[in-house]
Amino acid sequence: MAGESALFVDPAEIPADTDITRLGQALAAGRHGDRDELMANTAAYSGLRWGELAALTIAQVDPAARVIAVDRKVVEVAGHLYLEAPKNRKRRRTIYPRTTPAGYPLAERLAARIEQAHAEQAAGANPLGLIFPSPTGKHWRTSNYGRQVLRPAYQAAGWRDAAGHGDWTWHSLRHVFCTTALFTWKLDATDVSRMAGHANYRITLDMYVGTTAGVLDRARTATQ
Repeated sequence: MAGESALFVDPAEIPADTDITRLGQALAAGRHGDRDELMANTAAYSGLRWGELAALTIAQVDPAARVIAVDRKVVEVAGHLYLEAPKNRKRRRTIYPRTTPAGYPLAERLAARIEQAHAEQAAGANPLGLIFPSPTGKHWRTSNYGRQVLRPAYQAAGWRDAAGHGDWTWHSLRHVFCTTALFTWKLDATDVSRMAGHANYRITLDMYVGTTAGVLDRARTATQ
C-alpha cells in the first residue's frame, strides 16, 4: 500500500489458520510426529521465535495459567550453540490459547508434552528438560531442523513448490500470532507488543495494522 511503513507485513505473507493446520498435519506425518505438529502450533499461537522455541524448557511453561516465560534463546555461532537472552534482551511472558482458531487443542497437547519431557529428563534422555529437543536430547540446530523436518513438510503442506519456492517461512508463524491476537482475540496493540517482544507498540501497529488502514473509508464518509 502507498504510504505504509517498510515494516508493514502484507496479508499475503501471513498463513491462514487452515494453512497452519495443513503444516501441522504434514509435520505430524513426519519422523517426529505429534511433537513437531505441537511445535508449529505453539509458534503460531504464542509468538515464540525459532531460537526461543528451541531453547524452551519445562520450567518456562505454566500449563495451569497457559503462560510461557520467554527468557532465553539458542543461537548458532561458528558451528557452536549458545544460550543468550531473547532478541533485544527483552525477557517477557506470553500466553497461548486452550484451543487454536482451527480447533487444535494446544493447551492439552502442551501439558501432555510437559509430562513426557519430565519422564525423558528422569530417564536421562532429555537432560535439559527441553520441550522440543533434537533426537539426541539437545538443542536443535536451525539447519538440521530445516533440512530433516521442515523441507519435506513444507512441500507436503503446499507451503513450497517442487523447486522449493513459497511465500511462507517458519517466521510467518509469528505473524499469525500477532494478527490473531489483534484481530481475533481483540487484544490491545500494547499488550500484543509486550507478548511478542517488539521494541514498542508502534512497531506492532506498523507491521500489522498499518498507517493507511481506514483512511479511504474515513475520507469517503467525510466527502459524501
